Amino acid sequence: IHESDIVHLQNAEKSYLFVAARYPSWRAVHCVRPELRDKPEIITDLTIPALQKVRPLQEIHEEIYQHVRGLLAR
Repeated sequence: IHESDIVHLQNAEKSYLFVAARYPSWRAVHCVRPELRDKPEIITDLTIPALQKVRPLQEIHEEIYQHVRGLLAR
């Protein structure tokens, strides 16, 4: 139910971005393709498959891995 509620998703995103900006140890990992970040009309268009909107899973995984690796190296 929550995943189909665009207002809920927008509020959740705002909350996550607020926390990531407020706490230096937190990192935001953007899963939407960079070229679509400023195009909410495409992101919310349900006629476009989600896999065309998000970065490849391996790319997201690698970004997360690099963040964690940096933390573990401290």
